[in-house]
Amino acid sequence: MTELEEYRARFEECEHAFMAATNTDDREEIRKEWKQVAACVKYLKTPEKFYNDKYYKRHFEDYRVWEVRLGTYFAEKYEIESVLDLGCGVGSYLEGFIRGGADKICGVELCYDQIEPYIIPILHPFIFKGDVTKISDLPISGTQYDCAFSIEVAEHLLPEKTDLFIEHLAASTDRKIIFTAAKPGQPGTGHINCRPKEEWIDMVTAHGFVHEKEETANDVEVIKLLGAPKYIQNNLMVFTRK
Repeated sequence: MTELEEYRARFEECEHAFMAATNTDDREEIRKEWKQVAACVKYLKTPEKFYNDKYYKRHFEDYRVWEVRLGTYFAEKYEIESVLDLGCGVGSYLEGFIRGGADKICGVELCYDQIEPYIIPILHPFIFKGDVTKISDLPISGTQYDCAFSIEVAEHLLPEKTDLFIEHLAASTDRKIIFTAAKPGQPGTGHINCRPKEEWIDMVTAHGFVHEKEETANDVEVIKLLGAPKYIQNNLMVFTRK
């Protein structure tokens, strides 16, 4: 049975359970699960076409300015010479890391075919098409970087793949993780795996990292001045390997 078939079966189970439930509280809990399962079904139908060209064009034309600034800032502050960006989009953060002094970069992006027209030439050799939960299938598997970087990606993963994604993130660096992920209730397309910030922190620290709470707070003040939107400021987490 494929993942899509499994979720369609779960959708039907939720539907039957909702219709059979008589308690208001039970119906509300089932309704929440039903809604999330429905979102997963929608995602699994066309995961590589979840965003249209307008979305990627907007990222390149409008978001690129502050994304490059953030990449440059993090590279300079933490003296990052190598970085892996999981879910790199059009690669603007990687562009910033290069400007900040990194000489070894790599990006992984599931929707490579859609973003390819917006990747600047210097980045083309360093961005790979791939699933961030299956980087062991890519030629970069086993490579260590100064920094593992992922911005607003984890909330788009199937919930059961979360642990695998965090494992890949942690295994890819011997120094730093810089990470954001959406909280419950944060608006956005394909947000099927939103979790409280504390939950993300617990998952990363379980892999031998320390959450740099004070450094994160300092970074938030800086990226605010660099133009990062509020959700990036709110979700930012910086970790250091113990």
